[in-house]
Amino acid sequence: MCLYRPLGESGLQWMCCTLSVRDTILVHPGFYEKKSHKFYHIMIHLLKHVKISLTAWSVTLEGNWGNPALGGGDYGTIYFNIVNGTQGETSGAGRQLKFDSYNNSFISPASGSFTLQYSDDTAFDDVTSSTPSTAAPYALGRKGTGTGANPIGWYEYTEGGIVSLVEDFVMYVSDGTNTYAFAATGYQANGTATNNQGIYTFEVKQL
Repeated sequence: MCLYRPLGESGLQWMCCTLSVRDTILVHPGFYEKKSHKFYHIMIHLLKHVKISLTAWSVTLEGNWGNPALGGGDYGTIYFNIVNGTQGETSGAGRQLKFDSYNNSFISPASGSFTLQYSDDTAFDDVTSSTPSTAAPYALGRKGTGTGANPIGWYEYTEGGIVSLVEDFVMYVSDGTNTYAFAATGYQANGTATNNQGIYTFEVKQL
């Protein structure tokens, strides 16, 4: 919460009120009247018309190289920390997720200490701690490869190697105390048909 006060008696300085990663207001102390507190009334009016959002950041996972003809297991398993982007072949070090199968594109909890949920009808920017979510029934990866009448996933793949990200598909990982929402924003494929790698970028925010 910001505390607003004039920066100087001369009225020549500006104050910067950062409300979110996207919204910044510059307010001149000339609007401030010491006796009437008019400045505070102006700020209250401005805040009513500003959307305050949680600060988000980006992390990138670099997948292992593998041959899809040998099966998803050829890519091994990557354990990933969604907070700072560190990854490795072992769990621990705060790594909440594991990425395995083809191109390391299937996401599941790293261990029983974490839960993974998803939502598919709310844009990432609008997600809050109150957004309804559903427990992931299986590792989340390519849409259409899971079980059930309408298998879910965070990306789609068509013949010819075309990958598209599923709109408004947001995932949530929690350790019971801290919950992080994340959604894919970028995908890069490297290599050939018999030796390739996936690289994924996610935007993340703590709820």
